Amino acid sequence: MSLHETADMIGQRRQVSAEAVLEQRADLRGYQHQYLHVTCGDIQAEEGLRTATMAVDYLCHFGWRLVTISHLAGTLYATVRRDLVPPLAAQGGEPHV
Repeated sequence: MSLHETADMIGQRRQVSAEAVLEQRADLRGYQHQYLHVTCGDIQAEEGLRTATMAVDYLCHFGWRLVTISHLAGTLYATVRRDLVPPLAAQGGEPHV
């Protein structure tokens, strides 16, 4: 994984690591989709839950809302959703994340 995750890279996978969000290495400004998985893998479930919810809390400042959290095959997935703004209504620019 590169040090910086672009919106295109994230959009192809439709997921981003919680660590990239918290370390501000994820650029979601051009992300085209409504749903996104925030992932935490290879760590204890309790620590993964804490890390994922911290990332979701951060994303909430940019219009993302938690849909669900699940744990599959050693990876914790926090699914978040945002309302997409129609292109004509986007007068004030795009949010940072």
